[in-house]
Amino acid sequence: MQYILSSFSDGVAASDKDGELTHFNPALMKMFGSVEVHTPMDLVPDRMIWDSFRAVVDTEDQRSFHYNLPGDRIIWITIVPVISESQGCVGAVGLFKD
Repeated sequence: MQYILSSFSDGVAASDKDGELTHFNPALMKMFGSVEVHTPMDLVPDRMIWDSFRAVVDTEDQRSFHYNLPGDRIIWITIVPVISESQGCVGAVGLFKD
């Protein structure tokens, strides 16, 4: 999985239903200047984004929005629920497109 995620030029992050990071890629780390990642806020230091992940898990509805980065950069973020046939919503995956 890590090889696949590392090959993307867009940022990717996944969390479980409790909001814990399960996967992320170097492109997302670079986008937000992350160095050492132990928590979601270490990766993307904006509570609003992680609240959006939580809302997607709670509602099972996709969310998409623009996000402003320093230097007049704007990225498009799409967060979708991860649905298991047997367990329902088990998390969320976000795509961060520059």
